[in-house]
Amino acid sequence: MDRNWVRGRLFSPEHIEGVKQFMSFVEEKFSENAEILCPCGRCLNQKYYAQSLVLFKGTHYSKKKEGYMLAVQSAITEMENQLATPREGEEQPNSATQAVGNVLEQRTKKNCFLRNVGIKIARARSNVQNVEAELQVEKRVNAELRDQVDALTRQMQETEQARIRDQEENKKRQSEMEAKLGFLLARSQPS
Repeated sequence: MDRNWVRGRLFSPEHIEGVKQFMSFVEEKFSENAEILCPCGRCLNQKYYAQSLVLFKGTHYSKKKEGYMLAVQSAITEMENQLATPREGEEQPNSATQAVGNVLEQRTKKNCFLRNVGIKIARARSNVQNVEAELQVEKRVNAELRDQVDALTRQMQETEQARIRDQEENKKRQSEMEAKLGFLLARSQPS
């Protein structure tokens, strides 16, 4: 199997076709929940991951940043947590496809990743679920922006307070210097 797609540009037709070929090969050789060696050059075939997670990681790695974006990294962490912990009332944890699908459903407005790579999830979202998902995404983005604004506001207030303190200290030093200068001038002038 040709592995040039691993080094190709993300989401290029060659990359997506290579991913599809790789996943069809994996589906033929392994069961759905089997862990496989990650095919990317970063892992050097040393790490085992669930199939869907390998696919998600491989298609979302940023060569420019040499890593994952913060949102992708948090999604990967959430997927790994879902794989490790069973659902309420069940003894077995989620399958990899379910975990990836669940996280992507919660975090994205339009879930094209699974469709593009040929992984089907059991349920399609209704229009209400799409609107709710969009609302959740917007709330999360708004909360992050609010946190950033609060942090910048605190930083600005601290800077302003430090500037005022420095200004007061400078005024105090200046008045002390003027008093000393006045004293010296008064002593040096003959009466």
